[in-house]
Amino acid sequence: MGRRNPTIALVTQILDEPICEDDIGEIFASIFDQPGYDPNLLRYFDPALGLLPGGLESSFDPSACPVFPLIRDLIGNAQVNFPEVHRSLAFDVDLTEQLASLYLLLFFNHEDPQHQINLTSDAVITMVESGDLQGTRLTSDLIPLLACDNQFASDAESIGPASKPRFSDANHHLSVLFPDIADLSDEAAEEILSQLFQSLI
Repeated sequence: MGRRNPTIALVTQILDEPICEDDIGEIFASIFDQPGYDPNLLRYFDPALGLLPGGLESSFDPSACPVFPLIRDLIGNAQVNFPEVHRSLAFDVDLTEQLASLYLLLFFNHEDPQHQINLTSDAVITMVESGDLQGTRLTSDLIPLLACDNQFASDAESIGPASKPRFSDANHHLSVLFPDIADLSDEAAEEILSQLFQSLI
C-alpha cells in the first residue's frame, strides 16, 4: 500500500511509518474483512491502536482498547450529543476526526449492552453491498456493513444505550425482504407489510 501525507503521527516502536487519514477507512474495511481489502492492514496498524492485544498473530479484539473507557465516560448511561463526544475524542484527546470516528464505530460494534447512534433525518449512510441505509438508527449489527469511506460523523446526532426501535429503524432490514417499501413513508410501508402478513395467515 502506498504511503500518503501523514496527518496522524503515533509515537510507537511498532510502526515504521505514521498512520495517514486515508488509512483509517482501509483499516476499518480490513477489520470487518470487507471485499477488496488486505487483512494484513489489521496486523500492521492495529497493535498500535490497541485492537490486537495478543500481538501480530492474534485476531481483532478491542476489549482492551485504551480509548473505549474514555468513550464510556463521555457517554454515561443516557443519549448524549454525538458531535460533542466526537469533538472531544478528536481534539481534546488528539485522535483526529477520522480516528475518533473509527474508535466510535468499533466501540458501538463491540460494546455490551448494545449502544446506538441516532442519525439526522436527512442522513445518507452508504453500505458496502446494499445501497444507502434505510432509517435513522445505526446499531451494532450494521457497523460491519458500512462502506469504509463513509463520512458518518457529519450525519450523527446522538449516541447512547440502545432504545426500543421504531418502525423506521427496522426499515433497512425490512427493505431487503420487501424492496418495494424502501422509498415509502412509515405509514404506507407499515400498511403494506400489514397486508402482506395478513395474506400469509
